Amino acid sequence: MECPTCHQQTPDSSRFCCHCGSSLGMGNDDSLSAGLRRAIDDASHKAQQTLEAEAEQLRMTTVAEAQKEILSWVKIQFWAVTVALGLFIGFLAFFGYQRYEDFVVAIDKQKEEVGVQAHAAQVAIAENQTAVLEQIDKSKDYALENIERLNAISDQVKKFEDKYSVDKIEKQLTQYEEVFRNIDQLRGEAVAALKNIRMLGNSRYRFVVHITQTSTQARDQEIQHIMKVFDEQGYVIGPENFKDITADQCQVLYYNPAVKGKAQAVVALLDKTYPGMTAQQQPSYIDRDPYLMLIKVPSPSAGTDCRG
Repeated sequence: MECPTCHQQTPDSSRFCCHCGSSLGMGNDDSLSAGLRRAIDDASHKAQQTLEAEAEQLRMTTVAEAQKEILSWVKIQFWAVTVALGLFIGFLAFFGYQRYEDFVVAIDKQKEEVGVQAHAAQVAIAENQTAVLEQIDKSKDYALENIERLNAISDQVKKFEDKYSVDKIEKQLTQYEEVFRNIDQLRGEAVAALKNIRMLGNSRYRFVVHITQTSTQARDQEIQHIMKVFDEQGYVIGPENFKDITADQCQVLYYNPAVKGKAQAVVALLDKTYPGMTAQQQPSYIDRDPYLMLIKVPSPSAGTDCRG
């Protein structure tokens, strides 16, 4: 395409002119924010202005310094030639020359030397100007490289916005939140299912509770408490399982070695109410239910109370 500022040809994919740095326009790219476009245009324009200002300042400084050096050198040479000429005339007057031509030859030689020195000074100034121009060209190349980098950054930003737009990210977040909610729901259902399975397994155990109390009301309250604790774990126990029999120990008696772990679990279940309770295996009989357990709860007046 043609740059509308300097009318030079530049690649179609460029967003800035590769010759003058002017913005070529961002087209209809709505993905790139207006703020970023303005920032890129301002950065390019400021870089071009800075480069031109530095070049002009450098040129003016170089010319001024060169003029100052030439003027200083001319003054020094003028006084040097004047003094030398005065001394030379005095030398001629004091010693004298045989011919006037010798004096003219000496003057011409002095002029040639001054001319050679002036030429050398001009050459040095020209070389200095060449170095300055080379530095300006390097600065221009550096500015153009920065413009190309800005174009590359602009392309990367556009690709990023196309891939990670706000709508896409919000949609993904909504999907993730829905997945997390489903996971929480499934976790709750799994916990409930495991609890039901455990309670179903506990329902096969049978219990007989020997419990006595100083009053009927106290006994009924204690029975209700035990039934509530067992019911929460799925154990099947009712008022008919409680026998008003005096107990001498605070124990859970079991008859099948295979239910030892469950007997210990029952002790742990009753630990807050009866912290002194223990599990004890008893001899098993053929006609005895292997899932039967006997719980002994002595009264406070028995002297072996295990209540907390």
